[in-house]
Amino acid sequence: MQPVGGRARWQTGGMIPGTSPTKGRLLVATPPLEDANFDRTVIFVLEHHDEGAIGVVINRPSYEALDEPLDRWIDLHWTDGRHAPVHNVTVDVTMSNEKGVLGRICTLIGEQNANISDLHFMDRKPDFYRLLIDLDVRDAEHLHAVMMAVEADSDVATVQRFRDLDRRP
Repeated sequence: MQPVGGRARWQTGGMIPGTSPTKGRLLVATPPLEDANFDRTVIFVLEHHDEGAIGVVINRPSYEALDEPLDRWIDLHWTDGRHAPVHNVTVDVTMSNEKGVLGRICTLIGEQNANISDLHFMDRKPDFYRLLIDLDVRDAEHLHAVMMAVEADSDVATVQRFRDLDRRP
């Protein structure tokens, strides 16, 4: 294991046959470990597949700044009751201003089983417009699938996660 930009990356040469992926789980390192960097750490596993794994050490401060924010993380909150968790996120989309494009993008989002709770038009020009789309998604993977589907449309210029804590109640 080696630290990379405040994250932990394993290069294991593949998963151990018969084991299940640990993505989304906590990995607790129990003593004694030969590598002092990871002795007694708690790691949240972000990715885990045949080529290795990547995680974030959550019980120690990081002295390195991240090159980019971890956009795939969702600000989690839970509502009472017995229903599937819903996470509200906002994506910033720039797309061409042609007939049918907005309808097609909304349809793409619906086909990914996400719900649009609000649209905020930020900038509108004769050839393009930029809007913030508030979405209800299940988890980070669901958000990623929605964003990839929208980004694949030829009339979409950009799609990115939008965070503005002052805009929300």
